[in-house]
Amino acid sequence: MSERPEILTRKRVELELTPIEMTYVARLIGMDSLFGIGDPFFGWLTEEIREAWSEAHRDLKARKVIEEGPEGMIRVDVIAGGALAVCSRPEARLILQVREKGRDEQALVFHFTRGLCVGHQVAMDAREPVTLTLFEGPADMGEEIASIVGLSGGEKAGSIHLRSSMDLLWSAVETAEKDPDKLSGVVNRLCKEGEGAAELEGTLQGPFRYASMVRMVERGEEAPPRAVAVLAGERYLWEIRPDLSGEQVAIDMSLVEPEGAKAAFLGMIGA
Repeated sequence: MSERPEILTRKRVELELTPIEMTYVARLIGMDSLFGIGDPFFGWLTEEIREAWSEAHRDLKARKVIEEGPEGMIRVDVIAGGALAVCSRPEARLILQVREKGRDEQALVFHFTRGLCVGHQVAMDAREPVTLTLFEGPADMGEEIASIVGLSGGEKAGSIHLRSSMDLLWSAVETAEKDPDKLSGVVNRLCKEGEGAAELEGTLQGPFRYASMVRMVERGEEAPPRAVAVLAGERYLWEIRPDLSGEQVAIDMSLVEPEGAKAAFLGMIGA
């Protein structure tokens, strides 16, 4: 197939591949593992794996993701190969988790290098297609992340700052969903001396969205993971900065405006 590397960065491109197909292509280009995809054959019998491998080859060939060349050589489409190479060996990786009140948690992974940014949902079924999105660049990927996170609220921005623990915050989130009558007690334990208790309880009483993102550097200089999170309600928006240096995760929470929270997430990309 013709080389078209400029397509990778000039416009957003989407590919649909099952985890089995992704693993097949990754092996063809010499990649061992795909973060967020896992081992699609875990617990399978050898014969089942062989059949799935043959099916993946046929389907990928029919869709021109792979092409058979002379002497049995298999060529991989440059877009699919480039995307999966970055998924396997990025310079850095972002893990985004989003939880809305009363809904299942959504998990996504974004892998990137200086030249290519790829994102997808965490795979749950080996045979269900996963959409790989190749972004125009870090800025385009950042806008997509901000859209997924969904930032609302912004009242009293800058007026409240408090320090607590991730365990207490998560307990408050779960109590708001499962046992709201006990929410006040949990919030008061989180908000020592009462600062921010009314605003945090007000956030959790109505519809809310909790989103967290962790950045992991995979290549280059070693660096510890960094994290940021937001808790967004109808009126209030909290930026949460976890401290990952100790055994227990401490957090700093502040009321912010949407633009401030967006900047915190974009800053994790390092663009």
